[in-house]
Amino acid sequence: MGERFSVVNWIWNSQSHLTREGCHEKESKCRLVIDVDHNHVVLNGNKLTRDRYPVCDCLIFVEGPQLNVTVAECKKRMRDAGRALKQLSNGWLEARKILAECATRPSRLKCYAVILTNNWNRTADQKKAQKATIQMEGKRQVRLGNCGASLSSLVPDL
Repeated sequence: MGERFSVVNWIWNSQSHLTREGCHEKESKCRLVIDVDHNHVVLNGNKLTRDRYPVCDCLIFVEGPQLNVTVAECKKRMRDAGRALKQLSNGWLEARKILAECATRPSRLKCYAVILTNNWNRTADQKKAQKATIQMEGKRQVRLGNCGASLSSLVPDL
């Protein structure tokens, strides 16, 4: 796949109004550190709510040997794991819509779901998130981390 025809470059060119510098929750300082060397783009999930359903904070597309798509939800304090999991699922649906619009199809695709928080309101919510899977090109385990974690620590095969 040539650089100028890459999926990430296509997203930059056609969806630039949805991009953002990093991945973080709007109201807090909870953030996912984007520490990748490959060509990547971060989309603002809050701007993707076309159908008025909740979407995760950001969608991260990273091109390397394969296209990696990560949907991430950042919460300073996690109050409702069920809602966060629904936001991740909706984020994946939006990522699929974007990939369907893209003229270039990735030959290999890996998908990840990430929740960052510093404080679980209830132990039951933390256990629910730890056991959760999201339907993303097959079932994917949700990866949990603390606010300020790096993308490469949660998704090691970038």
